[in-house]
Amino acid sequence: MAEKEGFEPSIPLWGIHDFQSCALDQATRLLHALFGLLSFQIVSLHIIIKISRKVKYQFERFAFCVYLFRKSAG
Repeated sequence: MAEKEGFEPSIPLWGIHDFQSCALDQATRLLHALFGLLSFQIVSLHIIIKISRKVKYQFERFAFCVYLFRKSAG
């Protein structure tokens, strides 16, 4: 049989498995997962910044009201 087909076996009708594209596919999946995680962290950071700005605004508003109250009382 080895003499009939040569050094490599014959290729079946469905083709052969391409190990290099398989490795690239695995790397692509990993990159997609990493970019998904990174985009989630960016969105989370954006939400945190937005909330912190609102909290800062409310705190400054409250501090100004306290200042006005103390000024009018004293």
